[in-house]
Amino acid sequence: MLPLTSLFVLLLTDILLLLSVQRANSKPTFEVDYNNNQFLKDGEPFIIVSGELHYFRIPRFYWRDRLVKLKAAGCNTVSTYVEWSSHEPQLGFYSFRGEHNITRFLSIAQNLGLSVILRPGPYVCTERDFGGFPAWLLTQNPEMKLRTNDQSYMFFVKTWFRVLFREIEHLFYGNGGPIIMVQIENEYGSYPINDKKYLISLRDFMNGYIRNNAVLFTTDGFSSTYVTRGKIPGVFATVDFGPSSGGDPRYKADITSYDYDAPISEAGDLTPKYLAIREVILKFFNTYTDLIIPKARKKGNYGVVKLQPVCSLFSCPIGKEYQPKNGLLNFEAFGQDYGFISYSTPLKIHSQDPSVLKAQIRDRAIVYLDDNEVGTLMYTVINELPLPPTYDSGQKLTLLIENMGRRNYGLLSDGIVGNVTVDSHLLSNWDIKGYPFSADDIYVLSKIGYTDYFFFPAVFRGQFRVPRGSVPLDTFISMENWGKGVVFINGHNIGRYWKIGPQITLYVPLIYLKRYPEMNDVIVIELHYCDPDVSVRFVNEPIYLTNYTKTKLF
Repeated sequence: MLPLTSLFVLLLTDILLLLSVQRANSKPTFEVDYNNNQFLKDGEPFIIVSGELHYFRIPRFYWRDRLVKLKAAGCNTVSTYVEWSSHEPQLGFYSFRGEHNITRFLSIAQNLGLSVILRPGPYVCTERDFGGFPAWLLTQNPEMKLRTNDQSYMFFVKTWFRVLFREIEHLFYGNGGPIIMVQIENEYGSYPINDKKYLISLRDFMNGYIRNNAVLFTTDGFSSTYVTRGKIPGVFATVDFGPSSGGDPRYKADITSYDYDAPISEAGDLTPKYLAIREVILKFFNTYTDLIIPKARKKGNYGVVKLQPVCSLFSCPIGKEYQPKNGLLNFEAFGQDYGFISYSTPLKIHSQDPSVLKAQIRDRAIVYLDDNEVGTLMYTVINELPLPPTYDSGQKLTLLIENMGRRNYGLLSDGIVGNVTVDSHLLSNWDIKGYPFSADDIYVLSKIGYTDYFFFPAVFRGQFRVPRGSVPLDTFISMENWGKGVVFINGHNIGRYWKIGPQITLYVPLIYLKRYPEMNDVIVIELHYCDPDVSVRFVNEPIYLTNYTKTKLF
């Protein structure tokens, strides 16, 4: 017979084992307690303090850095969109590695103790090209109605969501992950078309993957009309408060940076707004008072880098020849999502005084007679242009059209999207060449020798080293005396610049730079004119125009 103490120890061991099994079998839960107007996380009241941070806008190298700073501000949750176009750049080709490794981003958040609000769209807006939709969607069905229960549209949405949710299903909170809430669509109440069947179809489809492992919700603008239009039966509705603004019928492209006076700058620096937000949060949530505010990273001031001309764009050994497809002359018909396409045809029309070119294009076209720039056209701003009265019949007319980002609403293609006429004579028989500036294109440009003769648009190249004995630092490239174009550093697209501002500099993450003694390659595609010294500067802080609103577009 066992002594009493031994029986007590065995009984206690059994109780602890039973409690351990119960805990192991208990499922994490996150839910809305409507009766008490609160969220419950594992049965306990939970107040969400969230900040918005988009992984696809930040180099993977900096994901942890930005998330740590978000948490140090007092947040317990991070909210992020999922950009469909980043993960399926080509129909049926999916990318979840490297900069697109969303599971890695979500795992970092979980390791830092952050919950996640996921906003997968499929439409996300967020000032991204085509609202986050992939450009190839425009080629699938000319009658397709986006953001509706249109069968062809829903086929592609469901196909994409199946891939996405299988990739991240284990990261829903009920499955042991950090995702506590998942948004259906995005501010749908503001969309001109209000298709409740679409919203309900999305709800049912997403529920099939999420089940009760996270809370589904909608977000809409702060008017009762928006909320009513965007609300879905059985789905938690939230309101996005913010300033209102009037509409503008003109096309206006967003700048390269998404800084927008954010609490954490594009380069990861903490701003006065960050400190003010943190102060307010900590007044109500003292759990985070022990978190140290991260120090700002030192920036590199690498000085002036001399560039040299490589080639004029039209004579560069890059680009793709295109033929009209089904009579269409837009980017999407050629399978080119971004970059530039040139359209050339000989003018067989005698000049008048003046002759007038009219063109239906998107987004911006530089017009050339032979190799001479004679003006620009821009979608919704300028769609006609007087030509020099002395042009000769047989001269080549060229439109170099730049994709500057598709609008968020509607089926809007880029390129030539309608008739092009001179003095009412319809132009045709175009020679078409695309310049997507792919990784292969940039590699070719990095190997071409320099030239003494060029005309614009032109490609320039230069090299520089970081100082001996130092590691690369974040920096900013200043394009202060250049016109309009695109910058690549070591094959990475750093962004667009334009004389109208407000950006003068482009942020260059240190991860894109090479250590001493390796050379860093700088390639600039310039459309109009270059710095008098044909040089750029690398500086340690961003530069913005203060009076850019008074600067003319052309």
